[in-house]
Amino acid sequence: MGDWNTLHIFNDRYFFEHLVPDFKDKGTLFKHYMDSLFGKYILWDNSNSEVRTQRLVEFCRRLKPDFKIHEQYYEIQSRQKKPTEPYGEFMLKQSQDEAHFQRMNADVIEDMNMLLTLIIFTECASFNPHLVLGRRIFTHSQN
Repeated sequence: MGDWNTLHIFNDRYFFEHLVPDFKDKGTLFKHYMDSLFGKYILWDNSNSEVRTQRLVEFCRRLKPDFKIHEQYYEIQSRQKKPTEPYGEFMLKQSQDEAHFQRMNADVIEDMNMLLTLIIFTECASFNPHLVLGRRIFTHSQN
């Protein structure tokens, strides 16, 4: 119940100069960590690591240079309502497109969430020392 929030030392220059280019090129870091002992533990089934690595690379290639925004998802989110289009239809279509994007990319997003944390804390962030920022009990109830 709740979660601890911490602040860690992170070398963003190294991340953007060394890791991101690999993520968008061949994904050797993804492959290396996916096939590592800990990678196999956190990802469970690694029988198709080549396919999963390629999907990660393809997903990363669609991220903007700041490595924060996926081009296709941004297009869905930033779509403008046409003047003649009913608001309800616009919102329904946008919601359906978001759900479709998430369904189509669920596996690669899950792999990215698991591997990125492992890669960042191994390659360019320090787990210790860290600053404890506090605990949140009702994180998801804030709207």
